[in-house]
Amino acid sequence: MVPISRFYGEPADGDITIENQTHQFFVEHALSSAWQVRAGMQYRHATLNGYASEGHAYNGGTASVDNTGLLWRRLRYRDYRSEDWSSQINVLGKLTINGFEHDLVLGAEAFRFDIDQFAIRDWNSSLPAVSLATGASPLAMPTSTVS
Repeated sequence: MVPISRFYGEPADGDITIENQTHQFFVEHALSSAWQVRAGMQYRHATLNGYASEGHAYNGGTASVDNTGLLWRRLRYRDYRSEDWSSQINVLGKLTINGFEHDLVLGAEAFRFDIDQFAIRDWNSSLPAVSLATGASPLAMPTSTVS
């Protein structure tokens, strides 16, 4: 049994960096004491990139460790980017019908989401699972590309 505290990654891979920025602008305007309009826009930009050594299934199976005690790892580089634009407009009003007050909301919303994903990986690396020494067997620079 391998303890859950055991780290099979590679510290030399560095950090995976995630950035997320959101910008919003909303305005509200009273048309009368009973009617108002609200409108707004939002922009979001996000990135995720970096290297990671990860255990993977051996020879098409489901286990990361084969019958000789080797842990199969692959080095991956990820560069993901996304942009998200959205806008909305709402008209709010108060109506009285047959003595009952009603709040009415009419609105529309539109958005666009774009994402670019780039990844490269190396499949051919193994290390002893029981006495794993990180840094002792660095993974090669990935040569395969997945977009």
